[in-house]
Amino acid sequence: MGKTGVIIALDNASYHKGSPDDTPKGTWSKARLVEASVSDYKTQIWDQVKRYVKEHVRPPIELLWAYVKGGVGRRYTVSTTFADVREQLDAAFNTIPSDVIYNCCIENSKTEVRRLDAYIRDECDFSDFDVDIDISPLDDDINTIA
Repeated sequence: MGKTGVIIALDNASYHKGSPDDTPKGTWSKARLVEASVSDYKTQIWDQVKRYVKEHVRPPIELLWAYVKGGVGRRYTVSTTFADVREQLDAAFNTIPSDVIYNCCIENSKTEVRRLDAYIRDECDFSDFDVDIDISPLDDDINTIA
């Protein structure tokens, strides 16, 4: 059929979808995980990181959307029509206070970047990498928006 890297799941039996014993697990020590991934290329690791971020990290705009949906949802009744919902959504988006936008999107993003930066600095031994990495701390004042 010309397909490679395809997995066929016959049913949900655990023995059909089991992983080999040497598959890295989250309970392994850092040293064992690093040893298991020595052969992974940087691009493979970044692909794994991107997948994790896509599945588990929500964009800050989601907080703003939750704010808008909350306000519209509280006005919902059994007689609410789609036209009513559309009208309420338009009104909600047109009246979002600027401090809500700032706190939901901008401040939240800065906080998350600082948290991730601190985590990476605490958990990573940069001497393991054969690259020149600038590990200077993030500026306390991240006010520039690109």
